[in-house]
Formats: sequence, structure tokens, C-alpha cells
Amino acid sequence: MPLSTSEISVGELVRLAFPPGTQPVSSSYRDRTVKWVLMAGAGVTPEAGDFILCGVRPSEKELAAWVARGVVGVAVSSVSLPPLDEDFPIIVLPAKASLRDVQQASLELIVNRQSYLVERGAAVYQILSRHSVESAGLEGLAQAMFGLTGKTIVIQDKRLKPLAQAVAPGMKAVWPDVLHALSDWSHLPEVLHDRRQAAALAGWRDQSLPGGWMRLVCPIVAKGMARGYLSIVGSAGELDALDQLVVEHGAAACALEMAKAKAVSEAEKRAYGDFLDAVITGTLPLEELALWAERIGYDVDPPHAALAWRWVERAGVPSLRRIGRLTRMMSWPAIGRGIRFGARRKFDRKPIVFSLQQDLKRGKPTDDEASDG
Repeated sequence: MPLSTSEISVGELVRLAFPPGTQPVSSSYRDRTVKWVLMAGAGVTPEAGDFILCGVRPSEKELAAWVARGVVGVAVSSVSLPPLDEDFPIIVLPAKASLRDVQQASLELIVNRQSYLVERGAAVYQILSRHSVESAGLEGLAQAMFGLTGKTIVIQDKRLKPLAQAVAPGMKAVWPDVLHALSDWSHLPEVLHDRRQAAALAGWRDQSLPGGWMRLVCPIVAKGMARGYLSIVGSAGELDALDQLVVEHGAAACALEMAKAKAVSEAEKRAYGDFLDAVITGTLPLEELALWAERIGYDVDPPHAALAWRWVERAGVPSLRRIGRLTRMMSWPAIGRGIRFGARRKFDRKPIVFSLQQDLKRGKPTDDEASDG
């Protein structure tokens, strides 16, 4: 990482300004400061701190002269390079990379780092939003963020249960242990434990993990509440400005995806509720009920039972939020036994809750079913 926010390191230059597919920078010279980026050519005399872009393979003599002048690195589009004994970064660009575009992006980053990061962040969010619009889901977003950073991505719900992940090849052997640590509340920054406080603070936090790993973690915020957490995990010292951009804008994209999924779930609940009303009241003939059940994907063939509860008058009428929580609590044992549970509240706030039970394969309640807001 650079020594100050106005300096650009070789590592940041390659990650932020070079095209996707560029080979990673070795840690031995990742922190060298870049003062300028220029094209190699006749009459060009590099200075200490310069980074040079080469359209053709430089000769061994040229490379040795640049090392002597203090050049901090070279980028070429050829993979056939002479060996050097010096500790000197030679970056191989993708075959179709435009040197002019690379130089322009590099100089914009050097001249106005903050402005460049804002623009790059907007581009990151646009990429991730496109995946959301294309219904890629959280798994698709995790894969997209992995493609941008090359680091391990994990999306967790508010209980730290993993919802989606993309594991970097170098972490696969230790990932079960790291994921176990990430699922422990003691390894979540304390300021993020309170979900309202986490939403108010927003932004990412960096954190050390067991085994020498680091992560950037950002709350996924919707309606003033942290609904989950997005983490980017890598080796200590490897997380950089690009990772910071991706975790921040990625959390916003995850919030959009979660809100979309919740809206679909709520629509399905309303459809089931209307169906339950029609079943209980007997307002429709069986033929129409069967067609309705088919449209909403409800299997009416297994045995069903209807149960009704009414709140005791002297206990006072609870809030709709509390009623919803109690309803979900009653549904968890049924769902855990493979029983489908449907409930409907009456509008007089003295609820009658009907449960339609149906044999299904055994499973746990989903996060939405177990949600308390």
C-alpha cells in the first residue's frame, strides 16, 4: 500500500489502472511508489520512480539501463522476456491491451487519485448492478466480485450464516477453518454487532483473522438495518484500494438483491394468504381453488389440517410486528419436521392464524421465514 493517500504504489497501479487479466504483482515490489507512467520510445529518458509501458520487447541492455536509473517497473504485451538478476517487476499485459488506454488511466490515477477512485467505484457498482438485473442472485454477485478482485468473497446473513461464496484457489485448503471463524460473532468487529448501529456507521472495516488472514467487512444495509455482511478475505497486506471499492459497492448491490428477493417472498406470502382465505371461507368452488393452487405452485393432494388461535382479550392486542414474530416462531418446528406452514392474520388485529400442514422433505426454515425484521 502507498505511504500516503496521494501516492500510488506499483500494486495499486496494476490493480486499478491496468486491464483485467494482467498478471499480479509480486509482493517483493508491490509497495514501490510510482511517480509517473510513460511510453518507451526514441528520445525518452526515464527518471527514478517512472513506470514504463513497452509496445515491443525491450532489450536486455535497455532493461539494465532502466534499472540503473531507478525505474520502478515495466509493462509489456510480450511474454518472451530476457531474464534479469535484479529485483525488478516486469508486468505482462493481456494480448489485446491498449497501451494508450493504460497510460491514460494510470496518469488519471496518479494526478487525481480520489477522483479516479470515485469513477472506478461507480464502474464497479454498474458491473455488479448489471448482474443483479440479470437475476444472477447472490451467488452471481459473489462470482462477479471474485472476478474483480481475485480474492475470496463471502456473503452472510444477519446471523452470519453464509448465503453465497466464491473461494480463491489459494484458500481452498484452509477455507473451512476461515469460514468457521467468520461465523463466530467474536470475530465480527464489535461496532457491527448492533445492526442499527452498523447501518448508521456504514462503510467497511478491516480485521485480522486467525491464520494470518485479513478481511474487509461491510454491512449490507436496507431500511436502516444491517441485513447481512459482505467480506473480502485475503492474505495480510494484500487487500488494497480495489478491494475496498468492491466491498463497499458490492454491499450496496447485495442489499438491492436481498430487497428484490424479499419483495418476491412477500408477494408469494400474500398469494398464499389470499388462497388460505378462500379455502377457509369456502367462497370459491373446489375447481377454482384447484386452478388457483396450481398457479401458485401449491400441492393440495397431501393431508391438511386447519388450526385457529385468538388472542385473549384481557392480555391486550399485540403489535402486528410482534404477532408476525410469534407466527414465525410457531412455524419453525413445523418447517423443521418437513411440514409446510401457512398463516393468515385477520385485519381486526385479533388474529386468527390458520396452519395448512403438508408433508414435504425435511428442511430448516429459510432466513426469510426465520426473520424478525
